[in-house]
Amino acid sequence: MQRIEFKNVIVQYKDVFALRNLSLNVDPGEFLALLGPSGCGKSTLLRVLGGFVPYEGSVSFDGQAVDDLPAHSREIGFVFQDYALFPHKTVRENIAFGLQMRKAARPTIDQRVNEMVALLRLDGLADRYPSQLSGGQQQRVALARAIAINPRVLLLDEPLGALDKKLREEMQVELRQLQQRVGITTIFVTHDQEEALSLADRIAVMSGGEIRQIGPKAEIYERPANRFVAEFMGQSNIVPASVIAFRDGVWRCRLASGDIIDAAAGADLAVGKEVFLLVRSERMKLLDGSALPADGLSAEERLPGTVDHVTYLGSQIQVRVRLVTGDVFKIFVHNTGAASFSLKAGDPATLSFSADDVIVLAA
Repeated sequence: MQRIEFKNVIVQYKDVFALRNLSLNVDPGEFLALLGPSGCGKSTLLRVLGGFVPYEGSVSFDGQAVDDLPAHSREIGFVFQDYALFPHKTVRENIAFGLQMRKAARPTIDQRVNEMVALLRLDGLADRYPSQLSGGQQQRVALARAIAINPRVLLLDEPLGALDKKLREEMQVELRQLQQRVGITTIFVTHDQEEALSLADRIAVMSGGEIRQIGPKAEIYERPANRFVAEFMGQSNIVPASVIAFRDGVWRCRLASGDIIDAAAGADLAVGKEVFLLVRSERMKLLDGSALPADGLSAEERLPGTVDHVTYLGSQIQVRVRLVTGDVFKIFVHNTGAASFSLKAGDPATLSFSADDVIVLAA
């Protein structure tokens, strides 16, 4: 297992910075997800590590700089979104390719290929060609080929993006279990926050060639450092407010409507400062006085509004509630049956939530 260190890495194309003085450490055996929108620099960072693009700064494995090593000498396992399998080679030949390029002995190649076939559950498929495989099977072949060479680190560039939703979710579980069994340091690129949460030990959220926040996945989701991270990490309800007091560990904030909201979590702020208040959709309850009685609710914060739109999603019902300020909050109501929800567009409704679930973000 390798410790990876990026130090002051810069990648620039004419006047455009793909990476801006980026520094990052990846622990041995860690599964790190690089998360962000298209063009944020996450794939470029993988290519820097792989030695595929010129860069300034330094990259090291276990304290040893690899900046002068060409791509083929860095011992990197790489899986691309399109898998990049050789269509004219069988599964066995695809897996063996990297070992052949390293001039491994034939018995060693055969043994290692057999190990990969068993590890990736490819029994009975070794003599097939990629065109004869499903998307999930092709993905496993690509992983087997990458791991077969015993790489220092495994790089995954949105390898599940071409799969349908059901298969993608299944492969997320398989990929995480495989990484834990093999114990290889892994860096995974994705633009899907649910995928990052499902797979990673830590998440680095990127934008504009920089890391906006990095940390354990629960910390990134529960305590985003800024509005960009908050909005990228799931369904976020964010509304502007101003801080009017701090008492007993709680920030008192006033919305444009005049409503007062208490927030138990936030940065070190000052009275009078303009902020944003964040409440996750799944932390809110919806009150209408009939369909959803308030009995037993412990939430103290309540905001009146009007139902703007209702979307049936099967296991859940998404409700958009427009506040008097014009801000729209999204919440999800669990579907407990055909008669479990009666609100419709135009009905009055009240949002209910706990002060513990309100996060204060600096404006």
